[in-house]
Formats: sequence, C-alpha cells, structure tokens
Amino acid sequence: MTLDPRPLANAALRDVLASAAPPAIALMRLALASPNEAAFAAAVGAIRQSAKDRRGGQEAERLAALVALADGAPDAWALVRALASVVPHAAREEGSMADRLAELAAAFDRAATLSPAASVALYSLGRPELLDAATADVVGYLETLGVIGPDRALLDIGCGVGRFERALAGKVARIVGLDISPAMVEIARRDCAGLANIDIRLCSGADLSGVADASMDCALAVDAFPYVVLAAGGLPRRLFEEMARVLKPGGDVLIANYSYRADLAADPSDVARLAHLNGLVVLRSDERPFRSWDGRVFHLGKKA
Repeated sequence: MTLDPRPLANAALRDVLASAAPPAIALMRLALASPNEAAFAAAVGAIRQSAKDRRGGQEAERLAALVALADGAPDAWALVRALASVVPHAAREEGSMADRLAELAAAFDRAATLSPAASVALYSLGRPELLDAATADVVGYLETLGVIGPDRALLDIGCGVGRFERALAGKVARIVGLDISPAMVEIARRDCAGLANIDIRLCSGADLSGVADASMDCALAVDAFPYVVLAAGGLPRRLFEEMARVLKPGGDVLIANYSYRADLAADPSDVARLAHLNGLVVLRSDERPFRSWDGRVFHLGKKA
C-alpha cells in the first residue's frame, strides 16, 4: 500500500503558512511526524508541487525555502529521528534527581556524538550554518535588550557545544559556560580554545555551585530549562534561587524556552511565580522575537 503524503504535507503547509513557523522548524516537525523516510520524502514532494502551483508570492517563497532545506539536508529525517530517540522529551517520575540528571547527561553525550549542531538545536538539521543563523538571532536580540557589553560577565546555563561562547566572546568581558554533558563540554572547550575570556565547566545540573555570589551581570539559558523541568519537580525553583544568588543587583536573566509542555499558559505562570519567590522581576514574558526559530523568551531582572 502506498502512503498518501497529503496529510503530512498539509500539516507542514499549515505550519509554514498559518502559524508562520520558520521553514527549518516546519521541516523538523515534518520529520518527527513522518513514520519513515519514504513518507517524509513524499510529503516534501507534495510541498514542492504546492510551491510551484502558487506561482510566486510570499507563500510560495516560504514553501520553496522549506524544500530547499530538505534538498540540502538529505539525511534530515534520519538525523532528526535519531536525535529525538536519544534525548528524552517526556518527564518520568521514578529515580532520584541525581539519577535523572545523569541520564540526561548521558543522552546529550550520545546526541553530541551523532551531531554537535543538532544536539543543541534539532531544527538546525545538523547544518552548522543553520545553527549559526539561530545563534546570531539570539545574539542580536541580546544586543537589542542591552544585556551584553564589554564590561559584562555572562553565565551560560546549559552551554552545550559552546555556540554562544564563540559568538559572544568579543562582545562581553567574560563568559562562564556550564553543562552536564562531558562530551559537549569537551567539544566546547576544543572549539573555544584560545578565547581567554571563556571558561567552560562541567556541572551536576543540580545547582550553580562554583559560581560566586553576585558575580554575574546576566544569566542566559537557551533551550536548557525544558530539561530542568523534565528532570525534577523542585529543580526549576532551585535554579531560580541559584540564578538570583549569582546575579549582581540589577542583573538580567534570559530564558529562551522554559518547557516543551503543550499548555502554553503554564510557562508564563510558572516563571512569574518563581521570579517572585526569588526577588526577580518579570520584564518580558513569553515573547517570540526570533526569525530563525520559535523560541519563547522570558526576560527577568534582579532588583537593584
């Protein structure tokens, strides 16, 4: 029996056109939804035809961009599915917090082995240029907010393979990057070698121990908190306490994606509650300022 590609293709079309999802995000979702590579290829073919049928215009351009990404990443389906099978995206109740964090560390070790770029941003499809574009998107937003500068110290929570360290090294005084994955820390240290103001550290994930009180101007967490939320119920509160501890008065917190839950109202509520408990003020809540990906941003400030 030949699989009808239209339902998958139509879902991707809605993703790109109705919700204005960036093409890389839509292609990643299409790969996740496709039961096999043939179904994925058939859906891309149907989207290619839809782009041609539109004969120009913004919609046709957006669909053509998705098809071009698929053409440039022939292993997209296999890579996305492999990474998704390695890194957990659902909470589990059994085991201690330490056990869950150790399992996450091992999962990200395996993910980094499969693809350093895709391990920190699945929507990059393993292509460094897509990861660089998303990284530049975040850096530009940080500059717009004025939270980085040549006199500022930055803490990067869940630094992964060091993409923000490389991008921000010339824009801040110093960066401390923390991650629970030994493989990612090794890659980050290798790729940041020679950058004197970068300090990459392996951490337990349970706290920010080793970072001094009131020593940081900004704490950055890009796609890190979803796994904090997954790991243990009390861990988000603990890390909010720790971020408040290490920030200087008047310092900033930038969280891009707090969780991957389907309940969109839960994240702003949780962030506001945890901020209030720890003397942090919500400056921006649940904004989506990026062009290349769909990160939801929470900007907090520590009271001066």
